Amino acid sequence: MLDLSMEIWRNKLSGKFFIYLGDTGQAEGLFVTPLGEIKSLEKGLFEEVIAEDEAEITGPQRQRFQEYSDKRRVYIASRIVDMIAEMEPYDLDEFILRVKEKEERRRRFDPEDDDEI
Repeated sequence: MLDLSMEIWRNKLSGKFFIYLGDTGQAEGLFVTPLGEIKSLEKGLFEEVIAEDEAEITGPQRQRFQEYSDKRRVYIASRIVDMIAEMEPYDLDEFILRVKEKEERRRRFDPEDDDEI
């Protein structure tokens, strides 16, 4: 299952906490603001908070992050289905083989996680 982890960054000037979603290009990143808005902002304005203290995250931020995560999960799954549908049979066979190999390696290192594929 695809799981987006919540990365919390603190604004250096205001001290407020933002949720970092990813890069948008050059020196900018996509953030969820304390008001629950998604904005592209300069990453230099922030410092990553290593010890995640989700208590500092507002309700609107939490809700927007969940909405973003859900939409991203659906989008990625849809893209994967589309890519598989476009594969030639020999490419599909190779893809299936690699997925099985990766699944086997993961099971060897984390046998309790078998239901999470």
